[in-house]
Amino acid sequence: MGMHRRSFLGLGVAAGETNAPPMTDELGFVLGSTPVAPEPRPKSRKRGAPLGIAAGLEAHATVLAEAEVKHVLRRCTFGAAPGAMDIWVGRTAQEMADSLVDFALASPLPDPPSWANEPIPGRGSTQDERRAYRDLSNEWLLEFRLDWMARMRTEGLRERMALVWHNHFVTGVSTYRYAVFAFRYVQMLRTYALGNLKDFVYAVGKDPAMLIYLNGIQNEAGAPNENYARELLELFTMGQTAPDGSANYTEDDIRELARALTGWLVSGTTLEAVFIQSRHDAGEKTIFGQTGSFGYDSVIDLLFEQRGEAIAHFVCRHLYESLVYAEADETLVSEMAALLMASDFELAPVIRALMASAHFHDPEGHGAQIKAPVEHAIALTVETAVQPTPQTLSVLQRTARLNGQSLLDPPNVAGWPGHHDWINTTTLPFRWFVADALMSGQGGTDVDLVPLAELLHDASDTEAAFRLPVRIVEHLIPAPVELLDIPEITDDFGGDLVNFPVPAWVNDAPPHVRNLAKMFLGGQPWYEWSPYVPGANERLTSFVRQVSQYPEHQLA
Repeated sequence: MGMHRRSFLGLGVAAGETNAPPMTDELGFVLGSTPVAPEPRPKSRKRGAPLGIAAGLEAHATVLAEAEVKHVLRRCTFGAAPGAMDIWVGRTAQEMADSLVDFALASPLPDPPSWANEPIPGRGSTQDERRAYRDLSNEWLLEFRLDWMARMRTEGLRERMALVWHNHFVTGVSTYRYAVFAFRYVQMLRTYALGNLKDFVYAVGKDPAMLIYLNGIQNEAGAPNENYARELLELFTMGQTAPDGSANYTEDDIRELARALTGWLVSGTTLEAVFIQSRHDAGEKTIFGQTGSFGYDSVIDLLFEQRGEAIAHFVCRHLYESLVYAEADETLVSEMAALLMASDFELAPVIRALMASAHFHDPEGHGAQIKAPVEHAIALTVETAVQPTPQTLSVLQRTARLNGQSLLDPPNVAGWPGHHDWINTTTLPFRWFVADALMSGQGGTDVDLVPLAELLHDASDTEAAFRLPVRIVEHLIPAPVELLDIPEITDDFGGDLVNFPVPAWVNDAPPHVRNLAKMFLGGQPWYEWSPYVPGANERLTSFVRQVSQYPEHQLA
């Protein structure tokens, strides 16, 4: 049988063995027996009305207050580090946006892990060798997931955008299987996260994980596989309909596009995409009414030439829904799309403008999104300034998976639906467990919240027992503290209230001040509180665990 008639795949099953690593053929191409389609995707669903913000993409007019700085960091990185307020409060929104984008663009890509170029065992390998490679790859995958989560803590915007694109140009490791492909996929997301969208789309289709996930390696002349062509149009670039409601493409366009994309395999030796001319359909195709002998390069050019406006709207809608609110404001999306096209599809100008815009900073959008599980877990480490060990990150990664977000493995090609889908009676207790695990030091993490207390409030304040709890809640929860449903605690403060009466301002303050202080103190006399007394750290960690169970803590 000629090489070009083989069936190539990221998962092969050897005789007598299930879930085996893929073999490679005599020329080193990843080999399998039959195509494996990704999980079917649900129909898209509406999430309700847009926020109704009148402002547009024009720059936010005033300098940043603390709440606005936190809003940027929660949406565009992975949480508001307590020390960041001193950097950004009083600066302009444009200065902050430019600095975050410039840092992301200048950050070098992570070095490849030691295993990044380990070839997949070929046809001449034994079953034990293939099994050993599979076991090692599973270890590498865990290592890589934890490394990615660690980088989310420190390299905010770029890693945030990589995760945003992971939920757009979707692949799943349960289909492509191997850590070597996961590494290449995430490096691609990082490379183009704020780069040129056209270059991004070009790279996506040649990514080994994508070629395996959407059956690109089964797509050959005479037997085209339409999976990638369909999702390239429907989910990755333009969607089914244009902004005016007209159809963006036909079934004939998908079939012809699939023919243009034929010819690509994945080398099990180099672990990269390889073009095989004999597998490519070089005949004429008609796509969007244009006829030519389109191949990979020319057909990507055609997509942007013929459907550039639709692509810009579709992708900007995804950016809006990821960074602003789950139901897009189409007026603002149109402004973003116009800027994307005017910038020759460079993404960085759109991200800068959105982050600095009056629309983004409107208070209506603060706390309007539900945190994704990975975001929720990482943000708590960032906002409490706790440095998790790899073992603790492993606990948080498993908890995120139980909450519905398995990093590198979305449920289907449509990605994680997100927003309200993240919260239900099953996932909420696991969300509470994140704070329990982190604050109890699971995995050997040294949890010391005294530095957090010192950053949030003056440690020398003799009345800090009343002010610090409010500051902690304001720091960890995006909703105004006065709007929270804080339970009434009828018991009085502990200790000698005759000689150490509760300050008059506390008695005159809104109820939440007293109730939070009582929660925080847990019966300890208010006048004995200091971050430096025995048991102070335990008091702080207990309070953070309580605060993390408020519904509003799930918001960003």
